[in-house]
Amino acid sequence: MKDFKANEFAGHTYNLSWLTWSPDKKYVSFQKSYEYSSDTLSLINVKHPEKIIFQSAGIYPNFLHYSKKGHLFMRGANKAQLLKLPCVKPVIWENITDAFYLEKEEKIAILQKDILRIYNEDAELIDEIHGVNAIKKNKDILFFTGRNKNLYELIKWTANLKTTLNSSIHKRMNIVGNENPIFFIAERDSATTKNRVKYINITTRKEIIFQPPSSHLLKNVVQVSKIGTSKFLMTYTTTLPKNEKSTVDIWYANDRNLAEKFQNNVGLENVIWNPEKTEYVLLNNDRFPKHIPIGHGGYVLALDPTANQHYIYDKIESELYRYDINTNKYEFLGLTGVNCYMDDKGKYVLSHDNKNWALYTIATMEKRVLTLEADLIPYFSLSGEKIIFGGHQKIVEYNISASELKTTRIPEGFNAEIISGSSEQLGIDSRFTKNSYDDSKTTLIKILNPDTSDQTLGIYRNQSFQALYHSSDDLVSIPLMKDANSILYLKSNYNKPPVLIRNTNSREAAIFHSNKEDDAVFNYKKTRTYYRNSMGIPLTGLLYYPAHYKKGKKYPMVVGIYELMRNQSNKYLRDGFIGSVEGFNMRNFLDRGYFIYLPDITYDGRGPGKSAVDAVESSLDALANIGEIDFSKVGLIGHSHGGYETNFIATQSKRFAAYVSGAGNSDLVRSFHSFNYNFLSPFYWQFEEQQYRIYKPFAADKNLYLENSPIYHAEQVSQPILLWAGKEDRNIAWDQSMEFYLGLRRNDKKVIALFYEKEGHSFSERRNREDLFVRIKEWFDFHLKGIKTPWISEMYQ
Repeated sequence: MKDFKANEFAGHTYNLSWLTWSPDKKYVSFQKSYEYSSDTLSLINVKHPEKIIFQSAGIYPNFLHYSKKGHLFMRGANKAQLLKLPCVKPVIWENITDAFYLEKEEKIAILQKDILRIYNEDAELIDEIHGVNAIKKNKDILFFTGRNKNLYELIKWTANLKTTLNSSIHKRMNIVGNENPIFFIAERDSATTKNRVKYINITTRKEIIFQPPSSHLLKNVVQVSKIGTSKFLMTYTTTLPKNEKSTVDIWYANDRNLAEKFQNNVGLENVIWNPEKTEYVLLNNDRFPKHIPIGHGGYVLALDPTANQHYIYDKIESELYRYDINTNKYEFLGLTGVNCYMDDKGKYVLSHDNKNWALYTIATMEKRVLTLEADLIPYFSLSGEKIIFGGHQKIVEYNISASELKTTRIPEGFNAEIISGSSEQLGIDSRFTKNSYDDSKTTLIKILNPDTSDQTLGIYRNQSFQALYHSSDDLVSIPLMKDANSILYLKSNYNKPPVLIRNTNSREAAIFHSNKEDDAVFNYKKTRTYYRNSMGIPLTGLLYYPAHYKKGKKYPMVVGIYELMRNQSNKYLRDGFIGSVEGFNMRNFLDRGYFIYLPDITYDGRGPGKSAVDAVESSLDALANIGEIDFSKVGLIGHSHGGYETNFIATQSKRFAAYVSGAGNSDLVRSFHSFNYNFLSPFYWQFEEQQYRIYKPFAADKNLYLENSPIYHAEQVSQPILLWAGKEDRNIAWDQSMEFYLGLRRNDKKVIALFYEKEGHSFSERRNREDLFVRIKEWFDFHLKGIKTPWISEMYQ
């Protein structure tokens, strides 16, 4: 690897993240998110805009907490702090091992070495405990472990009482279930690595050790959920017996769960456990590997997500069953799609079954059909009476008791997104989420026009939508709503660093401008081009002008591609390793005298490669009247699917002087028939349903796959191409780039390939990223500006 300047792509700009509003709305905190860290906490007083009154590095934003008095607690890796606002001189605890804020108790727990100290919200010491090994917070309850003679103890702390939950010779004890006053403790024997689980009722002082009802060895407890008055669903991993005699891994043509082959003899078991009666019911884990607790009515949902798995489509249907914990019977509830949504009380499950939305009442097994678009995200009201959906040009509200859909129109061309809803994953299956919103309060909605990027926030109440301000193409992010009249959000654009806005009664006021030293960004210019491909499909291109653009002067241009690039139009142009295409910082190129062009690509029956050629060449035609672009010095760059498109365009087009392709496919035939180690599945679905949009298998149209595969046209490449890939890419096999390199080499084409050790589909190591960014910069400078670089010149010797 070459020794490049350390500051070649050093990032100095930042974004804002983790907005937090104090309960009294006097203060706002946020994180300054730099290139390789997001841990600089800043605090402002809303009455004194722009002035940061406190700032501290090394803060974990998810540990931030305001007390009832308005004090601000924060912590990092080895330091905790408390601001007694309005005083901004912090109380500091150095050399901490761990620290938490206990919201219910309004206490601060600080562990330093082996001493646990408890403070009130004014940082006054109220308790001190020695000999503590570790502390944990679970459902806002503090637990700590310590040693008492020859035993380790797990103790629950409250201001009035310390309760010993468990004593053991084993040091490793974890709370795996918390239904206070009932707790589930997992112990691990460090010598044998065996685990055991205890049920502990601190009211009755009853302790019961879980006895797995199967012969499999309990490995780790995944979840414990209360599902009745005295029953619990316990899910745990097991160690399955190995077949030591066999060295053959058998793959059957009808295998529905190929991912299981990579789970290293680890299984999953679900048990209904009634500890007080020492009763166990081992659920039918072979037929239903997934059981989902719903917290209502004595039922558990069950399904086998692989039962209908054929790997042709990603969006497959699943048969959903209801398990009755009292009768121990499974009953078929209905078909669901990939994602299932539930209400806060666990009464309903809602899913799009690839035909319609199906709403199931779990207790009665009633099914209702809602005819709406598939790509909506629903939210149940906390009252349990309504469901709202954000849709295209509308907000839809469904009254559950009346079985009635009502539509509220929003401006033409806009899509609605529910902002003030919450989402919580249920159990261990990410396809089940509890989506809810508080219908007793005003609902915050964001509307966005995907064609123009225009957007705004608005209020939805009583089936009426009202925008808070006129829409613009400024990017609106991280909105927070205290009430209908007080909302915080960020606004930014390609030439506008993020600005923190406070909206009061529909009036906007800027309270903090980020990156104040970044004056240069205001000088960048961007225009939109509108064009059609040869099929007449309307498309958009984003053209960014060189930083010091002079009319009449010729400039080279780099074209970045993926799919629809119009959604990049309002992304703040940051320095560093930030870019619309991996390996390519737009601002760096604009500052050095390049046009940057981001055109849309759409797809049709000609195949993904030919569609891309048509769209990109049509987009160049739309720029023909801009005389400052040197069309003999245009480069093309893409990554992943954009890398594939770049590979193919290089075999078909004569419009480009140089190419850069990262982690892109070369052979669609081989890729279609490959196993994807990122998704642990055959890759059929990516071609027949998803990104490649071919919608049929190779056998149904072999020529279509062959004609759209770059490797079969390698001899037609006319200009130099730089290929790159990470050798641990589990999404697009890195040897797809190797294959294209070999094909180009055999046909005497100008090509250089960069293969990086221990890197995946995108790069994580800073050294490797800088190497890649600099090499791409030098590649385009060499071929579009004539700036010679030795490592590239070698290719021409």
